[in-house]
Amino acid sequence: MIKFSLKIPALSRAAKKLYTGLEIEDGYIKLAQAEEFAGLRKITRLIIKKTASSSEQDITVALKDVLRELNGPLGHLTLCLPRHKVTVRFLSFPTSSHQELAGMVRLQSVKELPFAKEELINDYLITEQSKDGYSKVALVIAHRDLINNYLNILQKSALEPTRITLSTEAILDWYAAVFKQGKPSGCSLLVDLDTDNADIAILANGRLSFTRGLKLSTLKMSESNLKDKLAQELNLTITGYARENPAQKIEQILLSQSVDNAADLQSFLAQKFKLPCELLNTFKNLNLRPGLAQTKYQPQISLLKVLGAVLSRREKQLNLLPETLSKKQQVTSNKKLVYTTAILLTGILLFSIGIFGKKMHNQKIHLADLEREIANTQGLAKQVEDMLKSVQLIARRSRLEGSSIDVLRELHALVPEDISLANFSYDEGSKIIGLRGISTEMSAIFRFIEQLEGSSYFKNVQLKYVSEKKAKTAGLTDFKIECSLEK
Repeated sequence: MIKFSLKIPALSRAAKKLYTGLEIEDGYIKLAQAEEFAGLRKITRLIIKKTASSSEQDITVALKDVLRELNGPLGHLTLCLPRHKVTVRFLSFPTSSHQELAGMVRLQSVKELPFAKEELINDYLITEQSKDGYSKVALVIAHRDLINNYLNILQKSALEPTRITLSTEAILDWYAAVFKQGKPSGCSLLVDLDTDNADIAILANGRLSFTRGLKLSTLKMSESNLKDKLAQELNLTITGYARENPAQKIEQILLSQSVDNAADLQSFLAQKFKLPCELLNTFKNLNLRPGLAQTKYQPQISLLKVLGAVLSRREKQLNLLPETLSKKQQVTSNKKLVYTTAILLTGILLFSIGIFGKKMHNQKIHLADLEREIANTQGLAKQVEDMLKSVQLIARRSRLEGSSIDVLRELHALVPEDISLANFSYDEGSKIIGLRGISTEMSAIFRFIEQLEGSSYFKNVQLKYVSEKKAKTAGLTDFKIECSLEK
């Protein structure tokens, strides 16, 4: 009789997930960790470590100290970038499709800053979607060197984040958790002061409408200087926002509890701007490990961002992780999934064989049957391998490369139904193709560009111009696209 023993891990451990938020700024490293079980998240760890200086070496030393104190796995690691180190633009696009938005945002981002697209990393946060199909987004653009500097610091501690977000988004996620029982209505000015920066956001009915970041060393400023400087910056923010949004008026100020004498600053701002000013409780309505708030609260350090990083539940999350690293992590994740599935299938197979073995009275017959099964499996594997080689050979032979008919056939297949091409030109010397046409929908043009970029026949796809004109029956859009032949 053959016996099998299959150990299955406890369901409670298998179902538990870990989320870690990390913030690296001049002077401090902050880490928060939350556990999720049965859909509920509880913040279980908070670590704050002062750095000897802002040098990369001292930051690395402090980060390793943080990890030693944590002494456990990180799970999903999110890194928060300071708001004042990136560019944010608020734009509106005529689509509600995530796929179309991604294409439009990619084209628009290179127009916002004087850098080549290879030097920039961008993503977007949807702030509002209207019933008429328009989407308002916050376009976030970071220089690749900035991202690489942070990644180099993490790499020295053998860390690799699964997501890089913006401090503003993390504050919004903290805000959503704190006000989960009812967000303040109207237009609010949210101010988060930290040891070396300030994050300012304007929220219209709980949605992000404007944001600014300031380099502001609050620890090095006297109370009077901090009040004057902050009042000046808030006045600039309110004035600039009013010019762009005259119909919306700031109705209240929300202030984080992250400075000494926060109550005095609260009173000062209320009198200065003639607005109600609410002092926010960092840990209000949060699910915390007992005693965590009392032991980790420090009046001059903001924890809003690092807490929000582990509380995010938004469907479309901001992620400024470089595409190469993101794809690498996806491959690793897929390999883990395959490995886990293989182990599970192996366990099921062993369990099935165990049941089968109990019914076998003759051990020799059972061993012979196993040998036949192995032989059959080897034969099937050989057949599959031969079939795969045949398919690859057929695919290689059936691929026609370089013919003009092939290019035209590919182009005909890519043109959407709501686009009409009026002109096709080809420069043999530069191998540049020019496409001119008209479309009834602006989004169809961006969809056509994405299809051209995804084709193996075309590269360097560029939208040269686009203009709208009115016809007798419907609005039409002229456009011209140039691209190069890949083959």
